Amino acid sequence: MSRKDIPNLIGKHVTTTGLQSTEWNGQVGLVVEWNDERKRFAVKMDSDGSVKLFKPYNLHYTLRTQNKKEKKLAKLVATMKLVDFENGIKLFDQLQSSEKYVHTYLKLFWLRNLWNIQAQQDRRYIPKIAAALENIIETSQFEDLVVSAKIQLAETFFSTQNLEHITELCMSCIGAHYGCLPELFCLMGQNIQVNFEIVKDLYFRAKQMIANKICSKSGLNNFIDASVNFLIFCESHDSLVNVKEECIFLRKTLELLDSSVGVNSMCIARVCMLEKNYEVALRNVQIYQESITSDRGNVDVISRCYASKVECYIKLGNKSMAKKVLQKFKRFRHLPGTNRLIVGFEKSIKNMSNANSTNQAEEAQEIRTKTQCSSHECTKVEPHVGAFKHCGRCRLKYYCSIKCQKKHWRNGHEEECQEFEN
Repeated sequence: MSRKDIPNLIGKHVTTTGLQSTEWNGQVGLVVEWNDERKRFAVKMDSDGSVKLFKPYNLHYTLRTQNKKEKKLAKLVATMKLVDFENGIKLFDQLQSSEKYVHTYLKLFWLRNLWNIQAQQDRRYIPKIAAALENIIETSQFEDLVVSAKIQLAETFFSTQNLEHITELCMSCIGAHYGCLPELFCLMGQNIQVNFEIVKDLYFRAKQMIANKICSKSGLNNFIDASVNFLIFCESHDSLVNVKEECIFLRKTLELLDSSVGVNSMCIARVCMLEKNYEVALRNVQIYQESITSDRGNVDVISRCYASKVECYIKLGNKSMAKKVLQKFKRFRHLPGTNRLIVGFEKSIKNMSNANSTNQAEEAQEIRTKTQCSSHECTKVEPHVGAFKHCGRCRLKYYCSIKCQKKHWRNGHEEECQEFEN
């Protein structure tokens, strides 16, 4: 296995994580080499100088900041307090770091946080983040960080459904992916009808990496989610892929995830849907939805929850609940691909009978979940569903007070709201 097929950790400090043995969990050490026979990194531990072997999945790169300014910036990024884009770029430009790798890694981490949190609430961030990523791709001397930047840039193109550019970025990374093959499989899968043979090859190569734990935790999550879409496509297109056998592999892979962590629940739900276990899938979608809305508000990613719920209720023959959830999903019409799904759902619901009526338990179930205030700087979460009022125009953003609503309106929602309405 080439150095370019594994995470670029040799010569870097790492922290162990997710180990069953508590003795070595959370320990810091220096990666000295890659053991290709055992498919593990050799790490010289700081605690006693001994050399231990660890799978890449159980290692997390640890930043070693060089000066006070760098430490302060790293703290701002880690605590997600650096939300002003122009100020953030200025701080990074002013920082004279003796370690260029740390500087670039930290900047990518910051841009990832902005994309996951701010850009989901204020779409004006998207072109700014894309420009910063393109600058890293053009100027950085570190191949593994360029791959990370290309993957992040490809993710920003989802908002415009620029599938050709996504494919171009991913194809440029496949030959030297530095352990990011599961992420590339996930991205290429967005255009599976055009790239099926490539996606199929990536699936089995990424599967081998997952089995050997030569990936990150985010790579594992991406792999499971994309695998469900891939296998659904295979099932409906009479491919030579054994879907039942691959479902068994995914079910075993799920054991690596902590089921108590809400963000993992969507992966579990997707596999349950593939196995046609729709009741369990619905419960896990609800857990995932609440973990997102209570932490980040009613962001665009919640549309996935509503889409999954509609699909589950259709499969269960529950016409009443499918129609109710579909009304929530329709509020996300501004997202690429949503209108196509709405047309399909409406056609399926129209063809359903009214025989399977909604029971009392389902009637009482809340379709949406408790949400955080949509104003960027407010972290209040409603005590119960319905405590916060939504924007009367787009009905997508929720506020704890009129003050927060007015502040958010001035800070970008006026423009965003108009886009939603159009």
